[in-house]
Amino acid sequence: MICMTTPYKRINSSSANLLPRSVAGKPESRSATSFIEKKVTSLREVYEFGSAVDKIEKFVRAYSHLVDFLLDAYKHVQAKFPEATIKLTVDVESSAKTHEAFIRVTPHIPFPEARQRLDEFDDAWWIKNLDRGDGRITLVVR
Repeated sequence: MICMTTPYKRINSSSANLLPRSVAGKPESRSATSFIEKKVTSLREVYEFGSAVDKIEKFVRAYSHLVDFLLDAYKHVQAKFPEATIKLTVDVESSAKTHEAFIRVTPHIPFPEARQRLDEFDDAWWIKNLDRGDGRITLVVR
């Protein structure tokens, strides 16, 4: 069973902000590439990526301003679910060229306790900070 907190969606996003720089027609410089690599490395130090590194790189390229939120979220999720596996994944909706990141938490505790912790986490931190994710971050506990 999956418990999910729903992301807050912003309505007034411009379409230029939905595309990575290279897709929007702005070439990236070597320093921009290095900056992105550092951001991806910082996420990789805490989250499990699995085989989705290329999707996560594209997400970071397009939404580098969300990396600090993802790092902060990890600290709070890990504090609430210290025994859990915490994975970062990205889904890309090709028709709209939009990206959404998922913080996937697999707690190794009984479901009722996980559900209670998720409710506490939502009330204590997630809901208060959700707008920092620009409607592009979803937390999933299963």
